[in-house]
Amino acid sequence: MQYQGGKYMGGNHIAKILTEHRKPGQWYIEPFCGGCGVLGRMAFPRLGADVNPYLVAYLQKISSTDWMPSVDVSREIFNDMKTNPENYDPAWVGIVGCALSFSGKWFGSYTGHIKKYQEIKRGSRKGEIRKYDEKKKMLKSAERDKKLLKYSAFVLKDYRTLDAEGYIPPESLIYCDPPYKGTAGYPFGGDFDHDAFWQWCINMVYKGHTVFVSEYSCPHDFEVVWERKRSSSLSNNKEYNAMKTRPTEKLFKIS
Repeated sequence: MQYQGGKYMGGNHIAKILTEHRKPGQWYIEPFCGGCGVLGRMAFPRLGADVNPYLVAYLQKISSTDWMPSVDVSREIFNDMKTNPENYDPAWVGIVGCALSFSGKWFGSYTGHIKKYQEIKRGSRKGEIRKYDEKKKMLKSAERDKKLLKYSAFVLKDYRTLDAEGYIPPESLIYCDPPYKGTAGYPFGGDFDHDAFWQWCINMVYKGHTVFVSEYSCPHDFEVVWERKRSSSLSNNKEYNAMKTRPTEKLFKIS
């Protein structure tokens, strides 16, 4: 599913690296699962957590029931859902708030009215005009999620409580994709304390877990095991914006 800062694009590369470092039978834990662009590519056993209650409601429902979201979402419904989410199915709110919002930002600009036309540049269909319908894209996303996330476990938890409440088995493989420093924040969980997060990661390593983190930078000299240039409409980083360059997203192995 399209999600703010999600890893649907590039998630396969991250999942491959994580799998290479994974031990047989080792639990995979993702404390900031978001749109599950990595989790959906990882083998069982696995558990995803997030602090967005509507997102978790969607992930729980799409992965364990026959439910599919309605695409009958007008601009009026979108705006009312944004203002009065308690009047709607939480799972429906969870996907609409991302899939029909610009760049997956939580209830940002409505995109349900958009139908794009683009010429195919390569392959056997080169020259043909492809139509992109955002509502159909949302439905296809839900169908893909249902297939990739089937039987997965999801919990509504802050990353800081997972270990204390027994959600992280011994010697787990933990992958964190937190809010990036210098980018647009999230409407759930309050202000993100980046220093406290990095210390938590170090503590998890001391407890015997294997920990990886996606970020643009980190305050410690951790190993970079993968990186890529990334375009982002969510950056608040004045340095990147002034240089008009794409920031380099990195995958760090915490040690």
